Amino acid sequence: MRRVLDLGCGAGRHIIYLTQKNLDVYGIDISKEALRKAKQRLNKLNLSANIKVGSMTSLPYRDNFFDALISTTTIHHGNIQQIKKTIKEIERVIKPAGLIFVTVPKNRSKKEIPKERWFGIKFIAPRTFVILGGEEKGLPHYQFNKDLLRKNFKNFKIINLWINDEGSYCFLGELKDKS
Repeated sequence: MRRVLDLGCGAGRHIIYLTQKNLDVYGIDISKEALRKAKQRLNKLNLSANIKVGSMTSLPYRDNFFDALISTTTIHHGNIQQIKKTIKEIERVIKPAGLIFVTVPKNRSKKEIPKERWFGIKFIAPRTFVILGGEEKGLPHYQFNKDLLRKNFKNFKIINLWINDEGSYCFLGELKDKS
């Protein structure tokens, strides 16, 4: 059975889908409340997955543990040093030739950032801003472009890189040989 990690699994939308496909599913998220909801949803459907609270910069799994990893609109939450640490952790826990699917919001100008209109934003570093109100108040948002995705995921062979209808970069990659 293939083992998959949903990094930043939230309330479990992808975990439920992957579990229904008979995969060995793990999920990690920093939000206890989101994981509580994920467990409720799994229980209601008589499904089970291995979910836990944790940080994406220090994954509590052994080396080469997962066949695949998904992370939708998660890893951009941090400064570039934290993101690089997360990518190293992804590389560590994925088996050689393991697959990843990652989405991150497309780089936008300040006036194109939707939450800026509601709460305001403040740039705290190059390409990095925080939202000044709402649920994501104070949460860093790093803005990738295609070149930065390629550069930071250099240890992955790019299978496909595109922009979806929501304006996010979608990256499908395979971990290159670790030797």
